[in-house]
Amino acid sequence: MLILTCTPAQADRNKTNWVVAAIELGNTVNGIQYTMAFEGCGFVNSSKTVGQGSFVEFDNLSAVPHTILASGTWKATRLISTDIIGTYGSFAAGIIEMEIELVEDLPIPGVVVPGVFLHITCNIPAAGLFNGDEEEGFELTIPDSPSGTFMPPVLVGGTVFSILNENRGG
Repeated sequence: MLILTCTPAQADRNKTNWVVAAIELGNTVNGIQYTMAFEGCGFVNSSKTVGQGSFVEFDNLSAVPHTILASGTWKATRLISTDIIGTYGSFAAGIIEMEIELVEDLPIPGVVVPGVFLHITCNIPAAGLFNGDEEEGFELTIPDSPSGTFMPPVLVGGTVFSILNENRGG
């Protein structure tokens, strides 16, 4: 069983923590505006990623409360790449890419969707640290989904990368 906290207790100077909590749009198909509310946290080092979170995919064009198309949890399965472009105090700017799997609780509990691509971008405007033309947020591509890729601009939320962990030795 994987137990993850967003701020690991042990110090690891070669670890980058990440947090994402945002809502972004995908495609609009047959009158459905695919929208993803996505959150999670974890860490990466040079060789692996650990992470988990939850998601709600809904139709942003339906009446409030918007119709839920899928909902569940997710976990990281494979690190693809990490590119930290700079730091500002304890924060870092960069891009982390990983493969994840979704586990639905709706519409069919227990359905596992493997091979989902997650690309997280963190910019730090106060430091002038920008990842080229990439906007802050996440890109999420679910294989064979009509939603296409969910991508910035972020409707609400954001991302944070951090290079420090609390460690007072006590």
